Amino acid sequence: MPNYRVYFFDGHGHIDRREDFAVANDLAAIGFVEGIEVRVARELWCGGRKVRQWKAHRVNGAAIP
Repeated sequence: MPNYRVYFFDGHGHIDRREDFAVANDLAAIGFVEGIEVRVARELWCGGRKVRQWKAHRVNGAAIP
């Protein structure tokens, strides 16, 4: 199984934390990350390849934590 890493970004665009996990493929990895209930920007990586990026949810121009 491929190893994936999701990065969570703070409101300033800096990496706040990361989570490593292994699943069968990109589709399963995307489903895993979308199941994490956060509203911050995220990036999903598999090795050196960026799989997907999510933007932060915003209300009135401000990021929601």
